[in-house]
Amino acid sequence: MSSPYSEIRGSQRRSVSWRSRIYTVGKQFLEAKVTDISTGGCGFVCDSALRNGTELNMSITVQEVRDRMQVHMIHVRGIVRWSIMGGAGVKHGFQFVEIDDFATELILDWVRAQ
Repeated sequence: MSSPYSEIRGSQRRSVSWRSRIYTVGKQFLEAKVTDISTGGCGFVCDSALRNGTELNMSITVQEVRDRMQVHMIHVRGIVRWSIMGGAGVKHGFQFVEIDDFATELILDWVRAQ
């Protein structure tokens, strides 16, 4: 499924299937699955529709490309840019506004490994 923004992305993406947890303003959390990733953002699916423009914190479980036994939990902050209802939940586009260097390098390793 392509997103409304697929033609204007500035970063190369990689399809993935990673567990994540989204933290809302009230410190509640939603379980989600990251379906694609880049250094600029990700696509994810969850059971709830989130409003465009909503700022969220997300924790994502990421394996290292070269050693899949090494697993890291990265933390990013971002903004929901779009949502599409689907059969497996609601697909969202999420733009990162805060990501540390370690998380960026892990993601770059996955994107380059395509």
